Amino acid sequence: MLYIKPMDLQYQDNIESLYSSLGRIQKPSEILTIDLSETTWVFPHSILSLVTAARLWHRWTGSYVILDNMENKIHGYLERMNLFSECSFCLRAQKSSKQYYERSTSSQRLLEVASIPSNEQSNIVVLRSALRRAKSILAMWITDVELVGSVLTMVSEIGQNIAHSQDVGYIIVQRYKQPYSNDVESASEIHLAIGDIGIGIEESLIQRDTTLKRSLSKGSDFIQHALIQGVSGKSSNRGIGLHRVCELVNRWQGSVTIRSQSSQIRITGNEIEIWDGLVEVPGVQVFIVTRGTIG
Repeated sequence: MLYIKPMDLQYQDNIESLYSSLGRIQKPSEILTIDLSETTWVFPHSILSLVTAARLWHRWTGSYVILDNMENKIHGYLERMNLFSECSFCLRAQKSSKQYYERSTSSQRLLEVASIPSNEQSNIVVLRSALRRAKSILAMWITDVELVGSVLTMVSEIGQNIAHSQDVGYIIVQRYKQPYSNDVESASEIHLAIGDIGIGIEESLIQRDTTLKRSLSKGSDFIQHALIQGVSGKSSNRGIGLHRVCELVNRWQGSVTIRSQSSQIRITGNEIEIWDGLVEVPGVQVFIVTRGTIG
């Protein structure tokens, strides 16, 4: 039996260890078990990492991934997030949860795991539905229409890029009480995770401008180039959206992490952290946190 036991996946470094472990395994057509006994909680970026790992395993082997030894609260939450239903082709639980959180289309805190198709026409239809759902959730907690609009813009910008990725994408949104805040209702921290395992930023940019191969050498160079205002997307008058996303994240005192292929950058305010030489993971995965105390 093939088996991985990552450390607590609420932390980004441990997600990288999960990807590294996955890449080291011989790839027979066999079920893979991921032991989550060390994971104490999962955020949207944790869930997206599990979806990404399972989809990669399915792509490589045609088989699926089983999640085992989850805490009851995590197992019940993942079922509530619609994870095992939405990703049943590649991701399953070892057994049914003992702690069940009832699903509701009127949920006030989260947007469950949802797939976003790469077909451009279908992408627009599904994305609009996700945006309506996200707007109704955020409006329950946040009175500042500008913050709500900013989050929806980020979802829209990144979601539309999936149409160019040549792959299906997945999105998760969760609203939390802002940590260490004394005001339960007005302090919000919104986590957004969205990603695919498509062609990635580097290939997407090179398809539009082959000269970039001469001026950019590292994967992080391509990610940073994608952040430049006016970098062309599919049409000559449309940017790929990441510049606007970073502007909005900075406005709302948040952070954005963009991972593509074997590189990653994280932007928090005026600070930028860069990683190159990570394990190869196809496509683009974006993790966003925005914060706002709403009066």
